[in-house]
Amino acid sequence: MHTRARELLVWLLPHTAAWPREQRHSVTGHVLALAMGAHDALIAARHGSAAQRGESLRAADIHLDQLRQYLQLAWQLRWSSDGQYQHVSRLTTELGRLIGGWRRASAAGGGGVRRGS
Repeated sequence: MHTRARELLVWLLPHTAAWPREQRHSVTGHVLALAMGAHDALIAARHGSAAQRGESLRAADIHLDQLRQYLQLAWQLRWSSDGQYQHVSRLTTELGRLIGGWRRASAAGGGGVRRGS
């Protein structure tokens, strides 16, 4: 899961650099902050207690949902091509499924993901 979150950042950082310069400090900055927030929350979940893990996973899920909305906006504004939007949608969907699985496992008392994954 952490690998997928990192892959999203590796793709997103150079991609957003091509967005309009006038949006660099508003939309672009916010998109990157959301992606990094999801990544950071996953790291916190990996290191937290069961109660902290659940809250961190919830935060990661919320950041990811917000990120999806802004990525759709960027696509509608034609800052991303159809292919780019399809690619990032696959990345965020897969990451969302992984987070959801970890949330369910944590809620059931299983804990979920191994360190380093």
